Amino acid sequence: MIDTASNDYSKNLAALRDLQPDVAAIVDATPVPPSVKPATGRDGSNTFQIESGDGRMTWFGGSSMPTVSASEVFSGFVSDGRNVLLPGVLTGTEPLTIADKLPIHSAVFVVAEHPWHIKLALHLYEYADYIAAGRIVFILAHDIVASVCNLVGANPGYELPARLLTVPQRSQIEMATLQKQMESAGEAATAVYARVVEDCAERIRSRRFGVLPPQPRVAVLGMDARPDSFDQACRVARALRKLGWPHELCIPDAPSRCHMAARIQVIDRLSAELVLLINGGSSRLREVLPQELPVVSWYLPGTHIPVVSAEGLGLGDRVFVSYGSAVEVPSPATLDAEPVVRCEVGADDVTFRSLEQSNGVSLIQDVDVAILMDLPDDREEACDVSLASHKALWSSLRKLLLQNVDRYRHELAGELVDLAQRNSGVKLEDAAMRAHFVGLLRSRIAPAGLARADTKSTVSSGFRVGIWGANWHETGDSGQSWRGAIPRNEELNRLFQSVGVVLIPLCSAATIQMALDALAAGVRVLCRAPDDPFESAFPGLSSLAPHLHFYRTAHKLGIVIRRLISQEGAIAEEARAVQRLVRTEHCVSNRVCEIVDRVRRG
Repeated sequence: MIDTASNDYSKNLAALRDLQPDVAAIVDATPVPPSVKPATGRDGSNTFQIESGDGRMTWFGGSSMPTVSASEVFSGFVSDGRNVLLPGVLTGTEPLTIADKLPIHSAVFVVAEHPWHIKLALHLYEYADYIAAGRIVFILAHDIVASVCNLVGANPGYELPARLLTVPQRSQIEMATLQKQMESAGEAATAVYARVVEDCAERIRSRRFGVLPPQPRVAVLGMDARPDSFDQACRVARALRKLGWPHELCIPDAPSRCHMAARIQVIDRLSAELVLLINGGSSRLREVLPQELPVVSWYLPGTHIPVVSAEGLGLGDRVFVSYGSAVEVPSPATLDAEPVVRCEVGADDVTFRSLEQSNGVSLIQDVDVAILMDLPDDREEACDVSLASHKALWSSLRKLLLQNVDRYRHELAGELVDLAQRNSGVKLEDAAMRAHFVGLLRSRIAPAGLARADTKSTVSSGFRVGIWGANWHETGDSGQSWRGAIPRNEELNRLFQSVGVVLIPLCSAATIQMALDALAAGVRVLCRAPDDPFESAFPGLSSLAPHLHFYRTAHKLGIVIRRLISQEGAIAEEARAVQRLVRTEHCVSNRVCEIVDRVRRG
């Protein structure tokens, strides 16, 4: 007898009712055969045994050690970011094992041979969080086409699984049959998606569009699944909320928000007057949207930008790029204005601010200087350096960099590569390979080496240093100074309030966001001076240049920090003035208004 009132089952079923009510109803109504008996597996886990007609007992899912067998079967599984299909509930552990290996925007489609298999799994394990997040969905094997269509009809943001997982419990014939069934289900689901998209597009096309109103309705759509893109899209949503503009956010942070149909639904539901895409192009959307609906792409640092031309752009479409975003743009003969416009990053409008010390927030007490930066991974394997000769050259480059930390500029990279060739006795005959090592020096070895050198200099000057970020190996006492990953949101704001100085050892597209957020929080920011003047590298942030503190050598770093800390009163007043400047001119809300004004002007 299976206890259907167990807490795990009740919670799991409630989550399933929210996501797949049709499946939940069938599962809950399906009785468990009397041949199923509770049992303890040889690994000590709770499971079931099933008695056959001749009295023999078999284990649920074909394994007497569910936790062991599941981890062994999928030990080598590596996600490619797409949804996967699991041929069976199996022991109930396998769906969870796979889900744990997937990114948050990917799901396991579990094909259940019998509904009572799902019921048993829901009794054994805690599925509720995975189901609620849409990361585990169930497909009923007796009618795969209907089951898949019901799922995507109610949740058209799901992408269909692109990978069928093999398991020892299923034969090749069974797998081939399932593959064909899923292909049929995919064709039917594609038709469902098409109807959803066309219905929404027809309603959107029926609307009338004119000049953007003072507070336009903005659909903010994330186009890729990187955490940085999620963060930027959420920043935009917070800025719109502060501005009081109607908006809706759709980013691929869950399996149910990945397909284009989910984005079209948001545009339709909001009656959006402007579509703002974060780190993505408009081509697929533009195919179904009216030309009069402006679609803006905003590419932020670290993103690959496709070629932009006039053909795929609507009447009010624009592409905005921040520093560090390179784009090839054919001149559009059919447009009055260039479709690509520079638009820098902005500080978060809401998160970063001064804290009232009376609010009981626990602040860090043992750090004078916070170093906040994810270093490039400059290890041999990360740099794809495998040949013995290349390893020798790579090692020589790192040594030369440390010998030249106070004179290094990116323009010297070629000179150092040539010197490293002489020192190591390695001659690069291929010009492309030399260019590769020049690129490695500029993008990985130099940023990481300079940051570590600056950190050692700060520690040796007697300051209490806290390091947050990735790849801080080989940094002397990093075991004592390293505190973990860079905090996010409110935790990062509390860190800003705790320290005297935020040190950013590289002023670049990748770090300017951190500098802006720190200034918005009212903390002093110290950066290694960029090779080019700050005003030319960041023209949209030029008003901040007089208020940022720069250093050019590791030797001068301690002197600058000591001056900032000793002049507490004057520097604190300056920090407050810069904070006001950032909050009035350089927040995300300012950037959104710039974008909308540019679109409004045409």
